[in-house]
Amino acid sequence: MPTPQKAVALIVSDDDSQVVREPTLIISDEPVIIGNPTFPEFEVAKVDPSGNNLTGRVGDISKPFLTVQGAINAIQSGSFNAPLIDVGNNLLSENVTTSLDFIAFGGIYEGQSTPFSKLTFTNSGNISVLSIGSQLTSLTCSSLSLNISLFGGGLGDATNNGGTLSVFSGISHGNVYGTLKASGSIFIYDLISSQNTITIDSPGSNVFAYWSRIQDVIHANNVTLQDSRITGTNSSSGTTTYSPIMFLPVQVSARRVTAQSSANSNITRYTVGGSDSSFQVSMNMNVVSAVAISTSLNCGYTDENGTARTMILPVTSLSGSFLAGGLVTTTGAFETPAMHIRCQSGSTITLYTATGTFTTVNYNAEGIITQTQ
Repeated sequence: MPTPQKAVALIVSDDDSQVVREPTLIISDEPVIIGNPTFPEFEVAKVDPSGNNLTGRVGDISKPFLTVQGAINAIQSGSFNAPLIDVGNNLLSENVTTSLDFIAFGGIYEGQSTPFSKLTFTNSGNISVLSIGSQLTSLTCSSLSLNISLFGGGLGDATNNGGTLSVFSGISHGNVYGTLKASGSIFIYDLISSQNTITIDSPGSNVFAYWSRIQDVIHANNVTLQDSRITGTNSSSGTTTYSPIMFLPVQVSARRVTAQSSANSNITRYTVGGSDSSFQVSMNMNVVSAVAISTSLNCGYTDENGTARTMILPVTSLSGSFLAGGLVTTTGAFETPAMHIRCQSGSTITLYTATGTFTTVNYNAEGIITQTQ
């Protein structure tokens, strides 16, 4: 797991006015209070190894519970609108079950505050889960919707076998390190940090990502990326659409291959969205060893008039001059400039190494596709 980041806050207030009463529970060097969730103390249950499930009390953090399940049982038997379970800096490994439709977990760091190994919801309606500086290892349910909000918190795996799955990042960005699955659509919001390693493995689901970074799509139907990108493999069965909101250049596809011995027809690939769009494409190649080699770095695409094009990318061997015909014929590092292309909607852009001579060759290569308009 990547190095945990600092949680913005566990903020506890004394009543419905949401006035902060316990500053010692604000866990941050410079806590940002505006825009973060707050919880009245009478809704907070503390869990600690020193606690006792018989004497633990919701609303009195001086009387902690021993287990998260004990705290949840007490919350379920009472009447609470927005209960929060504070696990402090404890790494807990319970398998927990609840019928609640809302529950929040607070901690110190996402990598040092773990409330459970697995949380199973028995509620079939709409479920909301909030993490403030805690690592939610695994969530599962069969519900109409599962909505997860991360305020400086982390998420491992999440599965909803009954409906939609939504993951939001709050003002203090959270991270997702695991696999998302749902029987309905999957929505991902504001998970842009480079620490995100989101995997979508959800056959039949439509995926909608907004300002987010996805590592791999193993199974899915249609994928819509709004100012978002897939950094690894995209194996969705439907159409991948990129819809820029702010019209900023966004890397939409990138892949590196290593230890190659022959031409690679798909180093990276991207399917253009529902309107004609402009892109920058670039590649590099490092020939580690070769008895004989002769190849070029190519881009295949369809222009806005519907004509299929093959572009041989200009290549330099770091000497400041381009190679004749873009041909790589020896060992070494080879780079291309970024080239501007205009592509037809629904067409495919493919970066690849051309067929040629590959005699006892070992090379690495990379391709990057960036949408600019």
